[in-house]
Formats: sequence, C-alpha cells, structure tokens
Amino acid sequence: MKIYTKKGDTGQTDLIGERVDKDNLRISTIGTLDELNSLLGMARTKCSLQNVCEATKYLQGAIFTISAIIATPAPAPKKAKKLQAPSAKNLEEVIDEIEKILPPLNNFILPGGHETAATLHHARSVCRRAERLIVALSKKDTVDADILKFINRTSDFLFIMARYVNHHYMLHETIWEGAKLIEVDEEMHRIEEDTVVENEAVEIEAEIEEEVIEVATVNSEEVEIPAVEVAS
Repeated sequence: MKIYTKKGDTGQTDLIGERVDKDNLRISTIGTLDELNSLLGMARTKCSLQNVCEATKYLQGAIFTISAIIATPAPAPKKAKKLQAPSAKNLEEVIDEIEKILPPLNNFILPGGHETAATLHHARSVCRRAERLIVALSKKDTVDADILKFINRTSDFLFIMARYVNHHYMLHETIWEGAKLIEVDEEMHRIEEDTVVENEAVEIEAEIEEEVIEVATVNSEEVEIPAVEVAS
C-alpha cells in the first residue's frame, strides 16, 4: 500500500462514506485528536513509570476509537463497523485513587516539572481544544454524548497524571497567584534535578536486574491504573 495516493491534492479527503473538504469541521476535529494521540505517544516515550506508560497507551487506543466514530457521519453506511464510545468510568476511578495520595490543590499551577509531566500538560491543553471542536460539531451534527464525557474526563485525567508524575519525583509545583509567582529557589531546583536523575537511574537498574528495589527518595506509591476499556 502506497503512502501517497494523490487523491487529496485538490484539498479533499475521505470520511467513512463521503468525500469532504480538508477544512471540514469533522476533519479538523479528527486532526486535533490525532495531534493529541501523537502527544500521548511522546509522553509514553519519556515516561519511566510503568503505570503511567500503560495509561497513555490505553488512552491512545480510546482516542483512535473516538476518531473512527467521528469519521463516520450519521447515518452510517451499512458496511461501516459499529463502534462504541469508551466509558469515562475507569478514568474517574483512577482520578479518585490518585487524588488520595496527592497534596491538596488550592491554587492554579503552572505546567512543568518532570519532562513527562510537562508533556502530559501539553496533551491536556490539546485535549481541551479537541473538546471545543467536538462541542462545535455537536451543534451541527449528532455526536455521542459519551464521547464528550470521555474527552472532558481525559483532560482531568491528564492533569492529575501530570501532578502524579511530579509528586513521584518529589518536584515542587509552581503556584500561580494573580501576578505573583511562588517559585522554588535555585538550590531547590538543583536538588530536584538531582533527585530525578537518581530516581530514574535506580528504576533503570531495577529493570536490568529484574528485581524490586525500594527507593527511599521516591515518596509516592505506584497507583494501579485500570485499562481504559474500548469496546469494538
């Protein structure tokens, strides 16, 4: 199968059952979901926490399913495979579990910290953009309510996962208070960077030796993250 077909050279592309312009709202929505999926893949490559890696992988599958559903205009062609939108229930359960081990959040925080956390924050902001496009699409066409719910909860999930990663590596969150930023001093930043390097080195060593190593510098337990079930 060739990578290029030349069929899109005139500015049109295919949905399931119809051909549309590439600036069609459905295409824009699918493109943004694809951007989100790519960012989740990037987060997975930067991640050294197995449960976070698995969570991003499950989310990627769910986002692909949602993209396929959106690519099928109603009424769907008879030969189109019927897909079911993923449920937000598992995400809610994980959010509730992780919040139990995180310090309370009483202020807005600036995205950043560990590279994985920063990437998850980036994915969260793209997820919000995808959500806005899905809302716009729902005003013009039928959109499964479960899709809107899942995408909305995915943003919450990515936010809590970013906080979880920073908490695992004992990285302080930068709090935003109006025009005033509460920042960690340079010495604290140096200590945090050293802690991340040490923790990641220990995790790599544990994988090589295939044994469990308890690391005193890691202050958070790994939360079991249920699979995001994607019904087909």
